[in-house]
Formats: sequence, structure tokens, C-alpha cells
Amino acid sequence: MAATFSFRRFPYRIGGGLVGFLALAGLIVLIAGCRSGGSEATSINEQANVRLTRSVSCEELEASIKREAIRMIEAAYSDVEDCYRIVPLPGEPVDALLPSPPGSGGAQELSGDYSSTNVQEPGIDEPDIVKTDGEAVYVLSGSFLLIFGAASPQSPVELSRIELPGAPQSMLVSQDKVAVFCVPAPAEVPGGDSVPEYDYGLSLVLVDVSDKRAPFVWREIQIQGWLQSGRLIEDRLYSLVAGNVNTPQWDYSKGLEANEELVQEQSLSSWLPHSLDIVHGAQGRETYEDTLFSCDSFYVPDGEDLGMLLTVFVLDMKDPLAGPAQDSIFSTTAVAYASSESLFVTNAVVSGEDCGQHSRIHRFDLRANPGRATYTASGEVEGWLLNQFSMSEKDGFLRVATTQQPLFVEESPPSSNNVFILKESGTNLEQVGEVRGIAPGEQIYAVRFVGSLGFVVTFERVDPLFTLDLEDPFDPKLAGQLEVPGFSNYIHIADETHLLTIGKDTEDQGTFAWIKGMQVSLYDVSNLGAPSLLDMEIIGTTGTDSEALYDHRAFNYYAPDRILALPITVFEEQESPPGILDPIFSGFQVYRVDPASGLAFAGQLDHDEFYADNPLCYPNGMRRTLVLGDYLYTFSSGGMKVSPLDNISSATASVSFSTCTSYEPVPVPGRLNP
Repeated sequence: MAATFSFRRFPYRIGGGLVGFLALAGLIVLIAGCRSGGSEATSINEQANVRLTRSVSCEELEASIKREAIRMIEAAYSDVEDCYRIVPLPGEPVDALLPSPPGSGGAQELSGDYSSTNVQEPGIDEPDIVKTDGEAVYVLSGSFLLIFGAASPQSPVELSRIELPGAPQSMLVSQDKVAVFCVPAPAEVPGGDSVPEYDYGLSLVLVDVSDKRAPFVWREIQIQGWLQSGRLIEDRLYSLVAGNVNTPQWDYSKGLEANEELVQEQSLSSWLPHSLDIVHGAQGRETYEDTLFSCDSFYVPDGEDLGMLLTVFVLDMKDPLAGPAQDSIFSTTAVAYASSESLFVTNAVVSGEDCGQHSRIHRFDLRANPGRATYTASGEVEGWLLNQFSMSEKDGFLRVATTQQPLFVEESPPSSNNVFILKESGTNLEQVGEVRGIAPGEQIYAVRFVGSLGFVVTFERVDPLFTLDLEDPFDPKLAGQLEVPGFSNYIHIADETHLLTIGKDTEDQGTFAWIKGMQVSLYDVSNLGAPSLLDMEIIGTTGTDSEALYDHRAFNYYAPDRILALPITVFEEQESPPGILDPIFSGFQVYRVDPASGLAFAGQLDHDEFYADNPLCYPNGMRRTLVLGDYLYTFSSGGMKVSPLDNISSATASVSFSTCTSYEPVPVPGRLNP
């Protein structure tokens, strides 16, 4: 979803003009101003201290919040000529403000003879709408969690279905428990003449599936905010929840002192998110209000706006009635990444002497205090990150890829791209290595780090693939590059020496590129200094699309059988009249991948029968695939089909979910589509 926002140069004059309008509209100023000055780049060690300070009591937390709130108000009344602030409309996810190219691919997590969710880091699961443990298949469809047996792929049996309290968006499975992230059902208001006191934007619904034929909900955790991301590491569920700080309604027409008094009048509870914890036990339903947040688990930045709050909840799935543990920071959050050791969260700012794009990075240790995400250090780099794949941790070193784009073309140099390497030193993330100035004038469209290697795709009119040697983190090197037509916006590691990518074919028009069909490419990177394109498949023309271009979880490469399966909608141009585009296929296409012979089309399968009687359900379309044994399972919002891997186009089983009874809105990126 495109964000509505603007860059504004300080000062904001008081008098009912722009500032009054923004305040009354409830807009949140996310990025503090910075002094205008020289244009030379500054290193992380020259940046302002971005360290977070932990509160030790409710009194200290309240004082810190009020101090920063007053600083924000004073900045609005200031006459200082400063940089720009990003001003989004209420409810916009922060990552909607960042560069828009889709993400780069992950690493397929393999267990036994079945595929699972395509994730960034092996062993760290990510939420999705379809899951399997090899014995059962779990599907979110409509308002239901469906459970199918996996023993008989030729005739899959629906073991059970349970209607969830709200609209399910994604889930994680840990042994006999399923954690479902939902949009809560609207609260029932007696009489219908008022509105609920609080709007809970996120609900974590915990389902017991120890008996696959009789699942039941036993806990719901509702929180003001939305899901930024989620991870399952071993038996611990990490939920990153973002939300707006409940700031009072400023009245700039009354002057500075009146608004400062308004701040001082607020109680601590009025600033913080509200929550409900609902337990379904043997004694019935028990509800606990506002029990999830502890005053000594908040971290407050010095000199940064309080526009948003990010909370890391950690729930032990072996004892899911306990907790969850909570750690919160007052910080806008654009990108989050988790390794087995650390959680890194970033926020995009305009700062520094160059008044340029910067990203502040905060590290949380996941091992020092098991069951908690313990804040340890912060740092800052130049540029903004594309997505979670822009970060990767190896041996205690964080690799970060960023794009620096001009805020205003007439005032700034062309965009450029960088890779920074950071190392924790005390409470600072210090820059120890860098590769600067990659592809000036272009921006990053895809990133992938694996081991001591890095791969970056940029684009303006052609698609350069850059390879990086990161063996020495103190002296990283740009190793090679390859220019090919079109662009890739999704990178997947096929094996140690080959990359699979998908993106779009383009036609260079001189000053711009005309986007055409979708392309699937196979690269040889065995020689890092001279990467080569082995094969490329162009699918359809302008309008051809796949969810895998925007969500790595829709990309399924099953390495044991070298099978690539993609949901896709294919368009072709009519011969007469020319220029008219027709959708000729919507379903799933499968390719066999061979480094020696390239890409070979293996078949396609549609789900048209599921939509014949209910076309309103079609917008969510084709979603996911799984490999179970010798069979490919394909999932759409309407149903599931099963096909043998040696005959993809011939389904041996077809199951309608019968859950799509009306139009299902597409999840909002950055909210409940983690």
C-alpha cells in the first residue's frame, strides 16, 4: 500500500497554518530535524549517540516520556532552519515510506521429504498462511484454521476446522500448538450507539492441536498496534508489535505553555498501548486487562520523537500460559531481522550533517537472557534499507545494504548504494568495514547475504548483479558484476554456486525502461569475479505477476528434486487490436532447474473450478505451494490441489475450502502480512 506522506522543511510556523492542520489531523512527526551543514559523508562514529536508556521505574518512564514529548512540541515552535521530517498519515506502516521494490529471497528450510516455509535463515521459522510438519497440513482460509492429514496425498482428508476469533493473517506451528496472528473481531458495543474504548489491531490466538481432530482456542492476546514481524526460534515465539504512542491531541492555537501543561496532565497509562489477555480454561473465560507491559522493560531514546512504540514479545511455546516477556523501545521501525543470536530493528531517519537518509539500528541479544530480547547496542548507517534481507549477521558481524536517494533531485547528488559491516563494541554498533558507491544513480532491488558472500541487484534501465567478497569483515570487496536486461527483485540461493532469481523483463527506452513480462533467471556464481547468466525464461508480457515477486514465502524451490513452483497470473498482448492485454492463465507454474541444461518448463495447474460460483473471492488468488513426498500441493484462497511431481498438470485430488463467502481483502504489507 502506498503511503501518503510529505517532506517538510523547518521551521513550522505556529498560527493555525500547516502545523495546526497536521496536529489536528493526528499526523505523527516521525523524524526529528537536523542542522543543515556540510555535505560530506559521516561515519557511524561521528553520528549523534542513538543509544537507548532503560527505565527502572514507572516514575522514571513517565518522566522520560513527558520530557521527549515536550521536546517534540518545542521543536514544532522552533524557528531553527533544519532538515526534513517524514509526516505519514495515521496508521500507515513505517515501511510503506521506504523504497518500494520487492524483497529478495530466502533459504528453503528442509525437513524430511517435504518443503516448508521459505525463510531467510535456516532454523528460524517465519509466519505464513500454509504450514506443514510432514504429518499434517495447516491452512488459513477465510476465518478458519483448516487441518488436513498428509498420509494420503491422492485423497487428502480434512481432519478438522476451527473458526477463529477474528481474521487470521499468518501463523507459526510449534509441535502441537499453532500461534495465529489475527485482526481481532470488532468489539460488541451494547446498544450500538458508541464505539469501543480501545481499538485492538492485533490478536495472537493460540490453538491447541494435540488432537488434530479436535483443536481448540485456549488463549487470545489482543494488543493496540499491528504485527511488524514474527519469528519462531526453537520453542520461542518472537512477535514484533508496532503501534502509535497515545499522544494527547495538541492544540497549537493555545501556545507552547498550554501544550506543555497538557503533557504534564497525562497519566502514564494514557501514553502506553492497551491490551487484553483472554484465557479459555476449565473454569471458563477469564479476561485480564493491561497486564502485558512492565515499566522496567521500556527503552527510551534521547532526542528522538516518540511517534511510535515497538515491542518484542517472547512467548515460550512449551509453557504458553506463562508470560509473554516484553521489551519495548520508543522508535519507528522500518525493517527487522533475526539471526539465531540477535534481533536487529531499524528505523529510517533524516539526520547527520549531510541532512541525508540514515538508518538507526538497535540490537537485542536473544541468548544472554533466554526468554527475553535484551537490548545491548545501537548504531547508525547512511541510507535506507530495502527489507529484512538487507541485513545478515555472521560471527558477530552485521552486514547491512542501503540505498541513499536524494530527497530533492535539485539539491542532492544521485542515489548510490553501500554495504556496511558493523561490530558491537560496548553499547555501540561500530562500523568496521564498508563498500561504498555501488551503481551510482540506481537503487537496490534485491539483496542476499550467505556465508562470506553478498549479492546485490540494482536497477535503473538494466539489471547489474554485483557480487561481494565479505570474507574479511574489516576489508570487504566488490568482486564482480554482470549486466543483463530487465531486473531481478527476488534472489534465492539454489546451491553453493548458483542463484535463482525472479523479476521483470524490460525494454530500454533510453531515458526509462518499459516493464514487460516476468523473468526467471539462473546464475552461475562459482567464479565470484565473473558471474554468468546460465538461462533465463521470459513469461508473458506487461501485467504478468506473481506474489513471489513481493513475498519470498510464495517462492518454493525444493532443492532435493530441483523443482521451482510459483503462483502466477500470465498476460499476453492481443494481435488485434494491438496493445490490449488479456489474462491467459492464473494458477501455478513449475520449472525443473538443472545447472547443466538450465530451466525447463514442467507444467502448470489452475484453480478455476474453485471460483466458478464465487468470483468475489478471486482477488487473493493463487498463494502457496508445498512439496510432500512425491506430490506438489498448490493452495489458493479457494482450495487445494495435489499433483504428482512427474505430472504437475494432472491433479489427483481437489479440495474446496468452502470458506470464502465474500470478498477477502488483501493483507496490508507491514501490518499483518509479516
